[in-house]
Amino acid sequence: MRSKWALAALILAVWALVASFAAGYYLLQYNNLSQQVSGLKINVDIGIDYGNGTRVFFNNTQAWTGETVLTVTKRVATVDTATSSLGTYVISINSKASAGNYGWTYWPWNSTAKSWDYAPVGADVYQIVTNNNLFLWYYQNSFNPPP
Repeated sequence: MRSKWALAALILAVWALVASFAAGYYLLQYNNLSQQVSGLKINVDIGIDYGNGTRVFFNNTQAWTGETVLTVTKRVATVDTATSSLGTYVISINSKASAGNYGWTYWPWNSTAKSWDYAPVGADVYQIVTNNNLFLWYYQNSFNPPP
């Protein structure tokens, strides 16, 4: 009878030890992940200019640092894309599709110069999305900055 209780106590002690180690491991993993992502939630402003006088802004769109302009735009609009040898390009935004020489370009706002800057790379790789950035998608037939 005594050996049954000793065996039960041993099994219970081993279970408690394994459960404690597992809980500690997952707590450390949670804290590590929490530190990596804490404070990285940001707000980005996205504008869409349909080229016909209609311009809509989605201010304070929640994003994460390191996200692309394209990813953040997909949060506020229906975006269709295609891929070529040059990368991903936007076919349409909210059903306004590229046609003829007209297509979508995006422009980051330069708050120092108070003007729209030419985007050096595609929206799927532009990762300098920081807090309070402003980007404008512009439907046009050239690469002139938006008015």
